[in-house]
Amino acid sequence: MPPTTTRPLQPSTLLTTLNRWLGRDKRTTTPLEPQAAEIASLQGMHILLVEDDRASQLMAREVLKNVGIEVTVANNGQEAIDLTTENHFDLILMDIQIPRIDGYETTRQIRKHFLATELPILAMSANILPEDEKRAEDAGMNGYIPKPIHINALYQEISAWKRQAPIETTNKPATEKKVEPLSSDWPESLPGLEVSEGVHRIMGNQAFYLKILDHFNHDNQNFIQTLIDTLNKDDLPALKQQIHTLKGSAANISANALAAEALQLEQQISASSEMDKSTLRAAMRAIEARLDEVQRAIQQLKSLDHAAHGSSPQTILPDHELQGAIEKLNQLLQTFDMSAQTHYQQIQHALEQRLNPATVTLLSYDIEKLDFSSAQQRLATIKAQLMAPEG
Repeated sequence: MPPTTTRPLQPSTLLTTLNRWLGRDKRTTTPLEPQAAEIASLQGMHILLVEDDRASQLMAREVLKNVGIEVTVANNGQEAIDLTTENHFDLILMDIQIPRIDGYETTRQIRKHFLATELPILAMSANILPEDEKRAEDAGMNGYIPKPIHINALYQEISAWKRQAPIETTNKPATEKKVEPLSSDWPESLPGLEVSEGVHRIMGNQAFYLKILDHFNHDNQNFIQTLIDTLNKDDLPALKQQIHTLKGSAANISANALAAEALQLEQQISASSEMDKSTLRAAMRAIEARLDEVQRAIQQLKSLDHAAHGSSPQTILPDHELQGAIEKLNQLLQTFDMSAQTHYQQIQHALEQRLNPATVTLLSYDIEKLDFSSAQQRLATIKAQLMAPEG
Protein backbone atom coordinates (compact mmCIF):
# COMPACT_ATOMS: atom_id res chain seq x y z
CA MET A 1 0.00 0.00 0.00
CA PRO A 2 1.46 3.41 -0.95
CA PRO A 3 1.83 6.30 1.50
CA THR A 4 -1.60 7.68 2.28
CA THR A 5 -2.62 11.30 2.51
CA THR A 6 -5.83 13.02 3.45
CA ARG A 7 -8.30 13.51 0.63
CA PRO A 8 -8.63 15.71 -1.31
CA LEU A 9 -4.87 15.97 -1.77
CA GLN A 10 -3.51 19.18 -0.25
CA PRO A 11 -0.30 20.58 -1.79
CA SER A 12 1.44 20.84 1.59
CA THR A 13 0.47 17.29 2.55
CA LEU A 14 1.59 15.88 -0.79
CA LEU A 15 4.89 17.75 -0.55
CA THR A 16 5.51 16.35 2.93
CA THR A 17 4.77 12.83 1.71
CA LEU A 18 7.06 13.23 -1.31
CA ASN A 19 9.89 14.58 0.83
CA ARG A 20 9.57 11.74 3.32
CA TRP A 21 9.41 9.12 0.61
CA LEU A 22 12.37 10.48 -1.33
CA GLY A 23 14.48 10.52 1.82
CA ARG A 24 14.52 14.27 2.34
CA ASP A 25 12.66 14.20 5.63
CA LYS A 26 14.81 15.26 8.59
CA ARG A 27 14.39 11.86 10.18
CA THR A 28 16.05 10.06 7.28
CA THR A 29 18.47 12.43 5.57
CA THR A 30 21.23 12.44 8.17
CA PRO A 31 21.49 9.00 9.80
CA LEU A 32 24.29 8.69 12.30
CA GLU A 33 27.42 6.96 11.08
CA PRO A 34 27.47 3.41 12.41
CA GLN A 35 30.23 2.65 14.87
CA ALA A 36 32.95 0.15 14.00
CA ALA A 37 31.63 -2.19 16.70
CA GLU A 38 28.18 -2.15 15.09
CA ILE A 39 29.64 -3.01 11.71
CA ALA A 40 31.77 -5.80 13.20
CA SER A 41 28.72 -7.29 14.93
CA LEU A 42 27.03 -7.86 11.57
CA GLN A 43 29.70 -10.22 10.27
CA GLY A 44 28.52 -13.82 10.04
CA MET A 45 24.79 -13.05 10.03
CA HIS A 46 22.51 -14.80 7.56
CA ILE A 47 19.68 -12.59 6.33
CA LEU A 48 16.68 -13.40 4.16
CA LEU A 49 15.94 -10.56 1.76
CA VAL A 50 12.35 -10.65 0.48
CA GLU A 51 12.29 -8.35 -2.55
CA ASP A 52 10.99 -8.75 -6.11
CA ASP A 53 12.69 -5.79 -7.81
CA ARG A 54 16.02 -6.93 -9.27
CA ALA A 55 17.78 -3.58 -8.99
CA SER A 56 16.75 -3.39 -5.32
CA GLN A 57 17.97 -6.95 -4.79
CA LEU A 58 21.30 -6.11 -6.34
CA MET A 59 21.79 -3.01 -4.22
CA ALA A 60 20.74 -4.64 -0.95
CA ARG A 61 22.88 -7.74 -1.52
CA GLU A 62 25.94 -5.61 -2.25
CA VAL A 63 25.69 -3.41 0.84
CA LEU A 64 24.93 -6.37 3.11
CA LYS A 65 27.73 -8.57 1.73
CA ASN A 66 30.02 -5.58 2.16
CA VAL A 67 29.91 -6.02 5.94
CA GLY A 68 30.16 -9.81 5.98
CA ILE A 69 26.45 -10.71 5.91
CA GLU A 70 25.33 -13.80 4.00
CA VAL A 71 22.22 -13.00 1.95
CA THR A 72 19.51 -15.29 0.59
CA VAL A 73 16.89 -13.74 -1.71
CA ALA A 74 13.19 -14.58 -1.93
CA ASN A 75 11.33 -13.09 -4.90
CA ASN A 76 7.87 -13.38 -3.38
CA GLY A 77 6.03 -14.15 -0.18
CA GLN A 78 5.57 -17.87 -0.80
CA GLU A 79 9.30 -18.30 -1.47
CA ALA A 80 10.03 -16.53 1.81
CA ILE A 81 7.71 -18.83 3.76
CA ASP A 82 9.25 -21.92 2.17
CA LEU A 83 12.82 -20.73 2.80
CA THR A 84 12.22 -20.05 6.48
CA THR A 85 11.09 -23.63 7.00
CA GLU A 86 14.23 -25.00 5.33
CA ASN A 87 16.96 -22.62 6.54
CA HIS A 88 18.19 -20.77 9.58
CA PHE A 89 18.10 -16.99 9.31
CA ASP A 90 19.12 -14.39 11.86
CA LEU A 91 16.83 -11.71 10.46
CA ILE A 92 14.43 -11.03 7.58
CA LEU A 93 14.22 -7.84 5.51
CA MET A 94 10.66 -7.87 4.17
CA ASP A 95 9.47 -5.66 1.34
CA ILE A 96 5.77 -4.95 1.76
CA GLN A 97 4.70 -4.87 -1.89
CA ILE A 98 5.71 -8.32 -3.14
CA PRO A 99 3.92 -10.71 -5.53
CA ARG A 100 1.58 -13.58 -4.61
CA ILE A 101 1.43 -12.86 -0.87
CA ASP A 102 2.16 -9.36 0.44
CA GLY A 103 4.68 -8.69 3.19
CA TYR A 104 2.06 -8.40 5.92
CA GLU A 105 0.46 -11.79 5.23
CA THR A 106 3.88 -13.40 4.68
CA THR A 107 4.93 -12.18 8.12
CA ARG A 108 1.75 -13.52 9.71
CA GLN A 109 2.44 -16.96 8.17
CA ILE A 110 6.07 -16.95 9.38
CA ARG A 111 4.95 -15.89 12.87
CA LYS A 112 3.02 -19.19 13.16
CA HIS A 113 6.44 -20.87 13.44
CA PHE A 114 8.79 -18.20 14.80
CA LEU A 115 8.24 -15.67 17.56
CA ALA A 116 9.36 -12.09 17.08
CA THR A 117 12.16 -12.71 19.57
CA GLU A 118 13.34 -15.75 17.60
CA LEU A 119 13.36 -14.26 14.11
CA PRO A 120 13.18 -10.47 13.76
CA ILE A 121 11.41 -9.21 10.64
CA LEU A 122 12.02 -5.65 9.46
CA ALA A 123 9.58 -4.14 7.00
CA MET A 124 10.94 -2.22 4.01
CA SER A 125 8.61 0.16 2.24
CA ALA A 126 7.97 3.72 1.20
CA ASN A 127 4.98 3.71 3.56
CA ILE A 128 6.28 5.60 6.56
CA LEU A 129 3.14 7.11 7.99
CA PRO A 130 2.05 6.09 11.53
CA GLU A 131 -0.88 3.97 10.30
CA ASP A 132 1.46 1.98 8.05
CA GLU A 133 3.91 1.38 10.89
CA LYS A 134 1.01 0.22 13.05
CA ARG A 135 -0.11 -2.22 10.37
CA ALA A 136 3.41 -3.66 10.17
CA GLU A 137 3.53 -4.02 13.94
CA ASP A 138 0.13 -5.75 14.04
CA ALA A 139 1.35 -8.24 11.41
CA GLY A 140 4.24 -9.21 13.69
CA MET A 141 7.09 -7.15 12.29
CA ASN A 142 9.79 -5.90 14.64
CA GLY A 143 10.78 -2.71 12.88
CA TYR A 144 10.31 -0.50 9.87
CA ILE A 145 12.93 0.75 7.39
CA PRO A 146 11.78 3.51 5.01
CA LYS A 147 12.64 3.35 1.32
CA PRO A 148 14.76 4.40 -0.46
CA ILE A 149 17.18 2.82 1.98
CA HIS A 150 20.11 4.75 3.40
CA ILE A 151 22.95 2.35 4.03
CA ASN A 152 24.13 3.69 7.39
CA ALA A 153 20.59 3.60 8.76
CA LEU A 154 20.17 0.04 7.45
CA TYR A 155 23.33 -1.13 9.23
CA GLN A 156 22.21 0.48 12.47
CA GLU A 157 18.73 -1.02 12.29
CA ILE A 158 20.03 -4.53 11.62
CA SER A 159 22.58 -4.19 14.42
CA ALA A 160 19.84 -3.16 16.83
CA TRP A 161 17.56 -6.09 15.95
CA LYS A 162 20.01 -8.91 15.32
CA ARG A 163 19.58 -12.09 17.30
CA GLN A 164 20.93 -11.97 20.83
CA ALA A 165 22.37 -15.44 20.45
CA PRO A 166 26.16 -15.38 19.89
CA ILE A 167 27.08 -15.12 16.23
CA GLU A 168 30.44 -16.36 15.06
CA THR A 169 32.44 -13.55 13.54
CA THR A 170 35.93 -13.15 12.30
CA ASN A 171 38.41 -11.44 14.59
CA LYS A 172 39.39 -8.98 11.90
CA PRO A 173 38.68 -5.39 12.87
CA ALA A 174 35.94 -3.73 10.87
CA THR A 175 37.26 -1.79 7.93
CA GLU A 176 35.93 1.73 7.76
CA LYS A 177 34.94 2.56 4.21
CA LYS A 178 35.11 6.21 3.32
CA VAL A 179 32.80 7.57 0.69
CA GLU A 180 35.01 8.98 -2.02
CA PRO A 181 33.96 12.08 -3.96
CA LEU A 182 32.67 11.59 -7.48
CA SER A 183 35.22 11.18 -10.23
CA SER A 184 35.83 14.51 -11.93
CA ASP A 185 34.53 12.92 -15.14
CA TRP A 186 31.09 12.38 -13.62
CA PRO A 187 28.57 15.23 -13.22
CA GLU A 188 26.81 15.80 -9.91
CA SER A 189 23.52 15.42 -11.74
CA LEU A 190 21.99 14.89 -15.17
CA PRO A 191 18.44 15.69 -16.30
CA GLY A 192 16.32 13.12 -14.49
CA LEU A 193 19.15 11.60 -12.45
CA GLU A 194 20.77 12.83 -9.22
CA VAL A 195 24.10 11.11 -9.84
CA SER A 196 25.96 12.21 -6.71
CA GLU A 197 23.08 11.22 -4.42
CA GLY A 198 22.74 7.81 -6.08
CA VAL A 199 26.44 7.02 -5.80
CA HIS A 200 26.59 8.23 -2.21
CA ARG A 201 23.74 5.89 -1.27
CA ILE A 202 25.92 2.89 -2.22
CA MET A 203 29.03 4.12 -0.42
CA GLY A 204 30.61 5.79 -3.45
CA ASN A 205 30.92 2.70 -5.66
CA GLN A 206 30.54 4.21 -9.14
CA ALA A 207 31.05 0.94 -11.03
CA PHE A 208 28.32 -0.70 -8.98
CA TYR A 209 26.03 2.27 -9.58
CA LEU A 210 26.41 1.74 -13.33
CA LYS A 211 25.49 -1.92 -12.86
CA ILE A 212 22.30 -0.94 -11.01
CA LEU A 213 21.46 1.54 -13.76
CA ASP A 214 21.85 -1.25 -16.32
CA HIS A 215 19.35 -3.37 -14.42
CA PHE A 216 16.94 -0.45 -14.20
CA ASN A 217 17.12 0.06 -17.97
CA HIS A 218 16.56 -3.61 -18.69
CA ASP A 219 13.66 -4.03 -16.28
CA ASN A 220 11.84 -0.98 -17.64
CA GLN A 221 12.53 -1.20 -21.37
CA ASN A 222 8.88 -2.09 -22.10
CA PHE A 223 7.34 -0.42 -19.07
CA ILE A 224 4.96 1.96 -20.85
CA GLN A 225 3.61 -0.74 -23.17
CA THR A 226 3.01 -2.94 -20.12
CA LEU A 227 1.07 -0.11 -18.48
CA ILE A 228 -1.02 0.39 -21.61
CA ASP A 229 -1.84 -3.33 -21.78
CA THR A 230 -2.86 -3.33 -18.11
CA LEU A 231 -5.01 -0.23 -18.56
CA ASN A 232 -6.78 -1.81 -21.53
CA LYS A 233 -7.63 -4.78 -19.29
CA ASP A 234 -9.19 -2.38 -16.73
CA ASP A 235 -6.95 -3.92 -14.05
CA LEU A 236 -6.40 -0.97 -11.69
CA PRO A 237 -4.80 -3.05 -8.88
CA ALA A 238 -2.17 -4.40 -11.30
CA LEU A 239 -1.62 -0.92 -12.72
CA LYS A 240 -1.08 0.44 -9.23
CA GLN A 241 1.42 -2.33 -8.44
CA GLN A 242 3.39 -1.62 -11.61
CA ILE A 243 3.54 2.09 -10.79
CA HIS A 244 4.61 1.23 -7.24
CA THR A 245 7.46 -0.95 -8.50
CA LEU A 246 8.67 1.76 -10.87
CA LYS A 247 8.57 4.26 -8.02
CA GLY A 248 10.81 2.11 -5.85
CA SER A 249 13.27 1.36 -8.64
CA ALA A 250 13.50 5.03 -9.61
CA ALA A 251 14.16 6.09 -6.04
CA ASN A 252 16.90 3.48 -5.67
CA ILE A 253 18.87 5.05 -8.51
CA SER A 254 17.98 8.61 -7.40
CA ALA A 255 15.78 9.31 -10.40
CA ASN A 256 13.80 11.48 -8.02
CA ALA A 257 11.60 13.34 -10.49
CA LEU A 258 10.43 10.05 -12.00
CA ALA A 259 9.85 8.59 -8.53
CA ALA A 260 7.78 11.62 -7.53
CA GLU A 261 5.73 11.41 -10.75
CA ALA A 262 5.05 7.73 -10.10
CA LEU A 263 4.14 8.39 -6.48
CA GLN A 264 1.66 11.07 -7.48
CA LEU A 265 -0.07 8.73 -9.93
CA GLU A 266 -0.11 5.96 -7.33
CA GLN A 267 -1.77 8.36 -4.90
CA GLN A 268 -4.37 9.31 -7.49
CA ILE A 269 -5.21 5.67 -8.21
CA SER A 270 -5.53 4.98 -4.48
CA ALA A 271 -7.89 7.93 -4.04
CA SER A 272 -10.56 6.36 -6.23
CA SER A 273 -11.84 2.89 -7.05
CA GLU A 274 -11.90 3.84 -10.72
CA MET A 275 -10.40 6.57 -12.86
CA ASP A 276 -11.12 8.09 -16.20
CA LYS A 277 -8.88 6.40 -18.77
CA SER A 278 -8.05 9.69 -20.45
CA THR A 279 -6.74 11.00 -17.12
CA LEU A 280 -4.67 7.87 -16.64
CA ARG A 281 -3.24 8.07 -20.14
CA ALA A 282 -2.23 11.69 -19.59
CA ALA A 283 -0.45 10.71 -16.36
CA MET A 284 1.22 7.82 -18.16
CA ARG A 285 2.52 10.15 -20.85
CA ALA A 286 4.10 12.29 -18.13
CA ILE A 287 5.76 9.20 -16.66
CA GLU A 288 6.91 8.12 -20.12
CA ALA A 289 8.60 11.50 -20.64
CA ARG A 290 10.35 11.21 -17.27
CA LEU A 291 11.40 7.64 -17.97
CA ASP A 292 12.84 8.60 -21.36
CA GLU A 293 14.76 11.41 -19.64
CA VAL A 294 16.23 8.98 -17.12
CA GLN A 295 17.19 6.43 -19.77
CA ARG A 296 18.96 9.15 -21.78
CA ALA A 297 20.82 10.23 -18.64
CA ILE A 298 21.92 6.64 -18.02
CA GLN A 299 23.28 6.30 -21.54
CA GLN A 300 25.05 9.65 -21.21
CA LEU A 301 26.63 8.62 -17.92
CA LYS A 302 27.82 5.31 -19.39
CA SER A 303 29.31 7.15 -22.37
CA LEU A 304 31.14 9.54 -20.05
CA ASP A 305 32.49 6.62 -18.04
CA HIS A 306 33.69 4.77 -21.14
CA ALA A 307 35.35 7.93 -22.45
CA ALA A 308 37.02 8.62 -19.10
CA HIS A 309 38.55 5.17 -18.88
CA GLY A 310 39.60 5.06 -22.51
CA SER A 311 39.14 2.17 -24.90
CA SER A 312 41.33 -0.83 -24.44
CA PRO A 313 42.14 -3.33 -27.19
CA GLN A 314 39.82 -5.74 -25.41
CA THR A 315 36.79 -3.49 -25.95
CA ILE A 316 37.38 -2.72 -29.64
CA LEU A 317 37.67 -6.28 -30.85
CA PRO A 318 37.34 -6.95 -34.58
CA ASP A 319 34.52 -9.33 -35.44
CA HIS A 320 36.67 -12.44 -35.89
CA GLU A 321 38.39 -11.90 -32.51
CA LEU A 322 35.06 -11.30 -30.79
CA GLN A 323 33.73 -14.56 -32.23
CA GLY A 324 36.75 -16.37 -30.85
CA ALA A 325 36.24 -14.74 -27.45
CA ILE A 326 32.58 -15.80 -27.48
CA GLU A 327 33.58 -19.40 -28.22
CA LYS A 328 35.99 -19.34 -25.31
CA LEU A 329 33.32 -17.90 -23.02
CA ASN A 330 30.94 -20.64 -24.11
CA GLN A 331 33.52 -23.32 -23.22
CA LEU A 332 34.04 -21.76 -19.80
CA LEU A 333 30.31 -21.68 -19.19
CA GLN A 334 29.91 -25.32 -20.26
CA THR A 335 32.52 -26.44 -17.73
CA PHE A 336 31.19 -24.06 -15.04
CA ASP A 337 34.59 -22.43 -14.87
CA MET A 338 34.50 -19.39 -12.55
CA SER A 339 36.98 -17.57 -14.77
CA ALA A 340 34.03 -17.08 -17.13
CA GLN A 341 33.17 -13.97 -15.12
CA THR A 342 36.56 -12.36 -15.72
CA HIS A 343 36.61 -13.35 -19.39
CA TYR A 344 33.12 -11.96 -19.90
CA GLN A 345 34.11 -8.59 -18.43
CA GLN A 346 36.81 -8.35 -21.10
CA ILE A 347 34.30 -8.58 -23.95
CA GLN A 348 31.22 -7.03 -22.37
CA HIS A 349 31.76 -3.56 -23.84
CA ALA A 350 32.44 -5.02 -27.28
CA LEU A 351 29.08 -6.79 -27.12
CA GLU A 352 27.35 -3.61 -25.97
CA GLN A 353 28.75 -1.78 -28.98
CA ARG A 354 27.11 -4.25 -31.36
CA LEU A 355 23.89 -5.29 -29.63
CA ASN A 356 20.91 -3.89 -27.80
CA PRO A 357 22.21 -3.08 -24.28
CA ALA A 358 19.22 -4.88 -22.75
CA THR A 359 20.30 -8.12 -24.44
CA VAL A 360 23.77 -7.83 -22.94
CA THR A 361 22.32 -6.93 -19.53
CA LEU A 362 20.45 -10.24 -19.41
CA LEU A 363 23.67 -12.14 -20.10
CA SER A 364 25.48 -10.06 -17.48
CA TYR A 365 22.80 -10.87 -14.95
CA ASP A 366 23.03 -14.62 -15.57
CA ILE A 367 26.82 -14.67 -15.30
CA GLU A 368 26.78 -12.52 -12.18
CA LYS A 369 24.25 -14.91 -10.58
CA LEU A 370 26.39 -17.90 -11.68
CA ASP A 371 23.45 -19.22 -13.71
CA PHE A 372 25.81 -20.57 -16.37
CA SER A 373 23.17 -22.79 -18.00
CA SER A 374 20.95 -19.83 -18.76
CA ALA A 375 23.99 -17.80 -19.81
CA GLN A 376 24.89 -20.46 -22.41
CA GLN A 377 21.42 -20.17 -23.96
CA ARG A 378 21.62 -16.37 -24.09
CA LEU A 379 25.11 -16.55 -25.55
CA ALA A 380 23.87 -18.82 -28.34
CA THR A 381 21.19 -16.25 -29.18
CA ILE A 382 23.76 -13.44 -29.15
CA LYS A 383 26.07 -15.41 -31.43
CA ALA A 384 23.21 -15.93 -33.91
CA GLN A 385 22.40 -12.20 -33.83
CA LEU A 386 26.00 -11.25 -34.51
CA MET A 387 26.25 -13.65 -37.44
CA ALA A 388 22.94 -12.58 -38.99
CA PRO A 389 23.38 -10.46 -42.15
CA GLU A 390 22.50 -6.79 -41.70
CA GLY A 391 19.44 -5.33 -43.37
